[in-house]
Amino acid sequence: MSTSILPPRFEVRRLEEKDIPFITALATHSALFHSPVWSKIYPENKTERAMLDVEVSYYPTLHSVQSGMSFGVFDQEYENKTPEAAATEGGCYWNPDNTSANDEELLAQMDFPLVSIALGYDAYYEMDTEKLGDDMAKVLPLFSTVDKILDTLDKRPYSERMSPTHHQMYAAQRAGFKTISIVTMADAVRHVWLNALPAKPFTAEVVAEFDMGVYVEREQETGEMVRVFAPATQRVCRVLVRLL
Repeated sequence: MSTSILPPRFEVRRLEEKDIPFITALATHSALFHSPVWSKIYPENKTERAMLDVEVSYYPTLHSVQSGMSFGVFDQEYENKTPEAAATEGGCYWNPDNTSANDEELLAQMDFPLVSIALGYDAYYEMDTEKLGDDMAKVLPLFSTVDKILDTLDKRPYSERMSPTHHQMYAAQRAGFKTISIVTMADAVRHVWLNALPAKPFTAEVVAEFDMGVYVEREQETGEMVRVFAPATQRVCRVLVRLL
């Protein structure tokens, strides 16, 4: 059984479909306004990207939630800002037509107790590419490039790589999984997955990593070597957690 180091007011729960509007808003706001990667690579039109992102990320979020491997941290003492949100256990009041809203304004319109998320799914059950569509590439064009680079650097056999916070680790272990694979794009996230492990038998290692600050690719039209992730300087890694 896992033990929580969170203050008593916070509770870790398995995420449900009713939480999806809050999950997508939280993930989108964090990625576009505060990520050491995406907020630097795409500094323009952040709100416009955010409105598109919450729309196109519905299906992958649903897939993760339905897997039963996704968890959230909820503030049990949270007081809603509006009666409407209080009546429905939370609300997100972003206006898709108001693309001039800034970081703070969008945050103020997020009226729900969910404060942190960890999304995961069983990689055996792949996402439907037709449902994913092409719109995700419009939000973060370089998002898929990160996985492609890590796949190239990851020297484990492909069969071993096709595998699916403490709650995720224990849930995966109970479900019979042998490993968890996660891509980290922030130093704090990397530290948690590598160092803040529960008791044995859990172990973690970096199986692939690269530095966005120095990574270059050849530009097809000019033949020049360019830093495709500039100006981001984040070190990105794929962490493998062994559960057995």
